[in-house]
Amino acid sequence: MVRTAVLPPLMEYTHPLVQPLLKLSDQALVESFQQQLQQGRYFVAIFARYAPLVYSVLSHHARSQVQIDFLYAKTWQTIFVSLHALKFTEAGVLMGEEDQVPTPTFRAWVLNQVAASVHSPVPAIETISYTLQVASPPFWCYLEAALAYLPALTRLILVTTQTFHWNTERLIAFLEAEGQPITLGEISQHLQNGYQLLRDCLPSDLQTIYLSQIAPAKTTVSQDFHADLDRLANNLFAEENLPIPA
Repeated sequence: MVRTAVLPPLMEYTHPLVQPLLKLSDQALVESFQQQLQQGRYFVAIFARYAPLVYSVLSHHARSQVQIDFLYAKTWQTIFVSLHALKFTEAGVLMGEEDQVPTPTFRAWVLNQVAASVHSPVPAIETISYTLQVASPPFWCYLEAALAYLPALTRLILVTTQTFHWNTERLIAFLEAEGQPITLGEISQHLQNGYQLLRDCLPSDLQTIYLSQIAPAKTTVSQDFHADLDRLANNLFAEENLPIPA
């Protein structure tokens, strides 16, 4: 159990795109998130409001700082996915149409998600590569969601080279063994396309909040965007198995 775990300062809390939203109710934030999926700021505002509570509870149930940060990110990933089906009623919060037992408040619902994370298996410390200081949970959630839209081979090339730091020789040998021969030029093109697709899939306001500079044109990928994603790359599929294309 780690008693000295400290949540890093939340830059989201004071960001001009997020701060005005903190005046809204939980219900207004969740429903805006559901109705405006192209906007990332509403989930970021929910995160800014409840991050200290979530982190405080988890810090009393994990054995190390690394495991706390991992559970923290996974809890927010669960919340991110579950919010799409959340419904507010006079009796409380329901998870989809099949849920017949409402949770009294949204805060209580968040704490239920934390409790579920506390009782879930935690990987060994040496296998966890997620770093909270590098990738804030909201950006991590949206980035992993964006990765799911990439073609399988492009995703494989992006993750193996940027997350697992494979060199091109190893990647070429691996793909040849899998019956998918590839050239250096094709690898470069897949990487360029992968960055562009990730950029296109990420909400523009989320990019404004978390990335250093957003180029106005969609046809090119700025060097700063490359640099920021490279900085975050160690967190892509951090605890997942290597994705092998079908």
